[in-house]
Order: sequence, then C-alpha cells, then structure tokens
Amino acid sequence: ELNAPRTDQCPPPSARDDECLFYLEQFRTLTYAAWELRPEDGPVRWARVTASWQNQHELRSGNRPASYVVNTGEDDVDTLGLTAATRFQWSLDESTLALTTGIDGYLDLVRSASAIRFTDIDVTVPRSRGQYLGGSRYFTGGVFADLALRPAPEWVLRGGARLGWVEAHAPGDPDSGSRPVDTRWHPTAGHLGAEWQPHPAWTLLADVDLSFRAPNLDDLTSRQQTGPGFQFENPDLRPERALGAELGTRLRTGPVSAELWVFQTWIDSAIGKVTVPATECPPETPQCLASWNRVQLVNAPDVSVLRGLEAMIRVRPVSWWWLRATTTWTWGEGPNLADPPIDPTVPYAERVPLSRVPPLNGTVETEWSLPLGLRVGAALRWAAAQTRLAVADQSDARIPLGGTPGYAVVDLRAGWVFGQVGSLALVLENLLDMPYRAHGSSVNGAARGLIASLTLHPF
Repeated sequence: ELNAPRTDQCPPPSARDDECLFYLEQFRTLTYAAWELRPEDGPVRWARVTASWQNQHELRSGNRPASYVVNTGEDDVDTLGLTAATRFQWSLDESTLALTTGIDGYLDLVRSASAIRFTDIDVTVPRSRGQYLGGSRYFTGGVFADLALRPAPEWVLRGGARLGWVEAHAPGDPDSGSRPVDTRWHPTAGHLGAEWQPHPAWTLLADVDLSFRAPNLDDLTSRQQTGPGFQFENPDLRPERALGAELGTRLRTGPVSAELWVFQTWIDSAIGKVTVPATECPPETPQCLASWNRVQLVNAPDVSVLRGLEAMIRVRPVSWWWLRATTTWTWGEGPNLADPPIDPTVPYAERVPLSRVPPLNGTVETEWSLPLGLRVGAALRWAAAQTRLAVADQSDARIPLGGTPGYAVVDLRAGWVFGQVGSLALVLENLLDMPYRAHGSSVNGAARGLIASLTLHPF
C-alpha cells in the first residue's frame, strides 16, 4: 500500500484541514518453506516442518504545513518462525484415538526510527526513539499436545494442553524516558471438549478453554497516536488470562445446514486504556502534550466478561444454487478503569462496556453454478449501529459522536474454473459505493472496486 491517508488523522480532530497523516509505505512480506510426510501405513498420519520469514514495513509522514513541520517514522518488524507437528492415529476395537503434538517458536526483531523535518529551513532532526524502541526483540513459543478420542460412533472427546515460553526485551532510552524491558512468562493453556451425535443429522458440542495472552512489544514500548488520544507505553503490564466456555448445535439434513453457538469468556487482568493527565507524559514527546487526550494501557483490577451468539444457516434446494446467512451478536463489560470523581454527585459506573465490541452484524450470500465451470453470486454484508460505547470509545476520533452508524454493503461475484489448468475469480466490491466503517476502525471501508485473482496449475 502506498500513500494511503489515515482517515481519523486526515485531518486530526480540531486541526487545520491541510494536516494529514499518510502511510507512505505499508508492505507485508511472507516467505516460507515446508516439508511434509504422509505415510501410507502405520500410526503416523502426517508430519510437517515449516520455516518462515515475515517482514512488516511501515513508513509514515505527518504533514503540518502551517507549522512547516513534517513528522516521519519508519518501522520494520522481521519475524522468524519454526514449527513442527506430527499427527498419530490408532484404532482400538470400535474406538479411535488421535494425537497431534508439536513445537513452535517465533522471534520478532524490531527496527524503529523517527525524525522531525522543518520544511522552511530544510533541516531534519532525528529523534532518540521511534514509535517502538529499536533493537527490541520478542519471542513466543511452546510445546503442545491435542487428543481426540472417539469411544463410540456418536461420541467424540477432545482435550489438549500447551506449555509456553514468552520473552520480551527492549533497550531503554534515557532521552525519552523509556524504561528498558527484560521480562519473561511461562504460560500454560488448555482445552476440553465433547461432541455428541444423538442423530446422524444432529450434533451437540461443548468446549471449555483456558487461555493466556502476554503483553506484546506494542503494549510494552510503543508511543503512537490512537483514536482515543496519544498512547504511551506501560512496561509493567501483566498478562491477560481467560476462561472461555461455549455450547453449540449443528444440523445437517440434505439441503439444509445450520449451526448455533453461544459463548462466554471471563478475562482476568484484561488490558485496557485509561485516560491520564498531561503531567504523566514522558519526556521528549511533544505529541503527548499537544493531544487533547492521553491514554495508557493498564490491567483491569477485576474480571471482564465477553459473551455472544453466532448463527449460520445454509440452504441448497438444487445442486446449482445455494443461499447462506450468518449473524453474530457480542456483549462485553468490565470494570471502570477511571478513578471515581471527587464530586459524589457526578455519575460514575463501577462497570462499563468493553472497548470496540462489534455490534450485531451478519452476512447473506448466494451463488449459482452455470455450465462450462462458470459461477455467479452476490453478497450482503451488514452491521447495526453500535451505541454502547466504552469510556475510551467516547473520546475515540475513529468513532462518530454517539456511536458507529450501521451499514449494508452489496458485493457481486463471478468465477470460472477452466478444467485442471486454473481458475479466475472476480469481485465487484461495494456495488452501491456506500460509505461505511467497521466499529473502531481508523479507516473507512473500501469504496466501489474490482478484485481479481488468477490461479494457475500448469503442472
């Protein structure tokens, strides 16, 4: 992506209309090599080893013509990855036991720099640090095992565990008041689940999941302009831990397929944004002092809750036509991270909505298959308005006053599969050219446009 303006900073709230933050360059690169083995007999079903390299590159330019100032920043993150996994399967009379086990590791290496250029005298002054701390590194990895047992044709029992290792390192920068980071965690995670099929067309499912999320380098070291205000680092963040439970049912009868899921997640030490005064701004950070709002990430002192519902139905009355609809509803609530007001008459809620929880949303899709490998279809993507806002959302420039409006976007699709040689796919996106924005996004959704993809299999 080249020369893309950031919608909520072009111009920033209350700024001159000629001020704008541009993403001059945004590149994503992925290269990987994989080795895979699939024996024809024996308990080993497959084994796979993958080595990968990813690069995320961003070059920004914040233009302020009236002040003769251009703020620039450049960040690069290289990620080296190595994964290995093996799946075993055994038949025990009428039962089947499958084991998937493996190990993985990913290392992030960060380069980050920033500068300020005075356009009237053509002088560029490098800053002591960038959006991140250059030279930072972050490692996450672990070993895991997943078991699936089918003791009877109508039952499947699942369980798994993961032992992890997470390390975060960042050099300090005294000039900007950035503290060094040197911390590590040893997370454990696991899940249990069951699947019961009382009828060939009907299945009931239940899962319990214990998860862990360590703070990343963005949480621990970054300084950047976000929707709610200027955000600066908190190297004292603790990991989030969550317990999730979900129940589901699945129906598959000839032309009709349907699924319904309900879930709830309890999050301990959830990471959220809290507003801080200008006196808390770190040194050598004029953007912090100049912002109307300043925020810092902190751990919630009490449990946060996220619950929701997902549904899907697919109907295929004839072999050449199908129709599918989906919908999702999510609700979240957590402790108020702001201090209670001194004046007891000022309204204050102990628990408030979680930030950037999506509104009720869904899709409707249909497709017709035609002779000669052709197919055509259409899709409707919709979302209701989200007016239930977190405290941080209410000052978020990405979210309109009162909440994010609802929207409905229509896409047209077409495709052609030409034998064994390849396929062509076309999507006319946002047919009616409707302006819309996903809740909490900093950029509007894509305008009317054409997406084309060609896949070839010459050998």
